Amino acid sequence: MLKLINWVVATLAVLIVATACDENNVGTSILDTEASIVVDSTFTVVCSPEINNKMTPRSLTHLLGAINVKGYGTLESDFVTEFMPSSEIDTVGVGLNDIDSVRLLLKVPMGQYVGDSIVPMKVDVYKLHKSLPFPIYSDFDTKDYYYKSDLLGSRSYSMTSVNQDSILLAEYNSSTGNTDTYYQIAVSMPKSIGTGLYNLYTTNPSVLRDPESFKQYFPGIYATTSYGNGRVTKISSTMMRVYYRKHGTKDNGSDTIYERSANYLGTAPEVVTNNNIRYTPSAEIKAMADAGEPVVVSPAGYNVKINKPVNDILNRFTKLETEGQIVLNTVTLTVPVTEIANSAG
Repeated sequence: MLKLINWVVATLAVLIVATACDENNVGTSILDTEASIVVDSTFTVVCSPEINNKMTPRSLTHLLGAINVKGYGTLESDFVTEFMPSSEIDTVGVGLNDIDSVRLLLKVPMGQYVGDSIVPMKVDVYKLHKSLPFPIYSDFDTKDYYYKSDLLGSRSYSMTSVNQDSILLAEYNSSTGNTDTYYQIAVSMPKSIGTGLYNLYTTNPSVLRDPESFKQYFPGIYATTSYGNGRVTKISSTMMRVYYRKHGTKDNGSDTIYERSANYLGTAPEVVTNNNIRYTPSAEIKAMADAGEPVVVSPAGYNVKINKPVNDILNRFTKLETEGQIVLNTVTLTVPVTEIANSAG
C-alpha cells in the first residue's frame, strides 16, 4: 500500500509485418514467402503527475489507522459503512430476553497491514444519524453524520497475539479448500442493537429485506482511530454478530439451552461504504511532483497522466502503408518503473 512508483519513461512500439507477392507466385507465396516481424518505430509518451485525493470506493475493504513514513508522508484512514441486514433471524426457541450480547467483528487477513504489528491502537465506533451520500468519495467529511455522544463501543488492538484484544483465528475456506488465518478485532456493541433487530424482524420483517428501508432504521457506523499511530490495517470484512440463547429439547426429551450466534448485519456491494483517507506527502515526494516528475502514490496522493502520441502513430502507419503492403501486428506500451525507497520498505 505504501509502495511508491516513479514512472521514468514510457514508449510505444509499432510492430510491422512486411510481405510481398505478385501474380506469378500467388500460390507458392503461401508456403514459401518469408515474413519478418520488425520493430519499425518508437514514440515517447509524455507523463505528468496529477493530484489524486478524491476517489470512489471500489471494494469492501476498509483501511483503519495512521502512519508516518519517512520518504512517503503521513497517511490516516477511517471508514463509514451502511449494512446489509440478514433477511432471516432465528426466532424458534428464541425470545427477546434470550439476546445476550452484540459484537462488531473486524476481520484482518494475516499480514494485511503496514507498520508496527505490536503498537497498541484504539478504534472508536459511532452510530451514524443519517444516511450516507451517494456517490461518496475518499475525501468525505464525517462531521455532519455522527454525534460524539453516539459512541457504540471502543477497542484497543494490535496485530500480534501479545495483545489478546485482537484474536488470531483460522477458518476453512470452502471456495479455495484452504484454511485462512486472520486476526479478529471484536468491539462490544450495545445489546439494544440485537434486541432492536429482533423486534424489527418480528414486527416489520419487510424492512430487513430492503437496504433502502433498513438504512432509515439504522444508517450505519463510523469507525475511527482515537489512540495510537504507526500502523494502517486492512479489514476484509465488517459484520455485526449477535449472541443468543436457544431453547430446545434433547433426544431423551429433556429441555436444554444452546449458545448460538448469527451475523445480523454485514457489508455488501449493495450498500454504501467508504474509506476516508487523508494523505500528506513527504517533502521529497512533493518536490518530485512539483518538478513534474511522474510519481504514483497510493492509496491516495498522486496518479500519472499519460498522453499517448496516437496521431504520430497513425501518421507513421499511413506513411508505411503508402510505401508497400504491410500488416500491423501489435502496438505495445512499455512502462519502466522504479520503486522509491522509504522506511516502510
